[in-house]
Amino acid sequence: MADAAETLTANAADNIKEAIGNLFMGLAPLSLPSMPSVFPAPQLDEADKESASEETAKNESPYQWKENITTTVFWVGEPAVKKKSSPANIKSAWDGNWQKNYGGLDDPKNRVGYFPSKFRPKQNPFYVALPFNDLHDKKKSKAIIPWAEDLGKVKGSVCKGQWLAIKHGDKIAYAQWEDVGPFKTKDADYVFGDDSRPANLKNRAAGLDVSPAVRDFLGIQGEAKTSWKFVEDSEVPAGPWKEISNPTPSERVIAMANNG
Repeated sequence: MADAAETLTANAADNIKEAIGNLFMGLAPLSLPSMPSVFPAPQLDEADKESASEETAKNESPYQWKENITTTVFWVGEPAVKKKSSPANIKSAWDGNWQKNYGGLDDPKNRVGYFPSKFRPKQNPFYVALPFNDLHDKKKSKAIIPWAEDLGKVKGSVCKGQWLAIKHGDKIAYAQWEDVGPFKTKDADYVFGDDSRPANLKNRAAGLDVSPAVRDFLGIQGEAKTSWKFVEDSEVPAGPWKEISNPTPSERVIAMANNG
């Protein structure tokens, strides 16, 4: 095989020299044949294939899409709606001064870009609510929430600030989990488990609330069907949701460690 390779290499070199000579003599250049491979393509053994498969699995997100979920719009400072049993959003499940800390009413009608028109928010305007509150039972929640075990002791909720991807048509927005709802607060099977549908049956079985900024980015009106899933911090791409971002659970752990 070595002799054949050397012969082919030598022939190719001679052809190149002849072609260069013909160019200087004004003759038409020779058409150079492609050199056939005399070496077999490397083959992966079973161990290599298994290793490659494991590496691919590591790079895949551990979270699955919740498909075709009825999605409604809510906002910081939204007044209570008695007929829908919706509390006022002056405070959230995890922030007793949500509206104040946000900077004011996140007016869904008067907007400048993805911000309310009257002020620049102090917190991320891309936020959502899901129907689970980990503070109801922190010990039980730690066994349910996929990322909770890695966080150790976190002050407050281990859900607050977690990133989601929300898909509608060909658009994907990213937002942070900042409140609990719609309607339910303990629907762990839907939020974290295998149940693809929420337990709530109100508002056509709404399973996700999104902010006006998410609404506007995705181009939805009032109520729509979307798909969503959790994402790691590292999976969140650059976009308007990164202009003002809130601390994620893992970032709060790092901050606690740095502060001693």
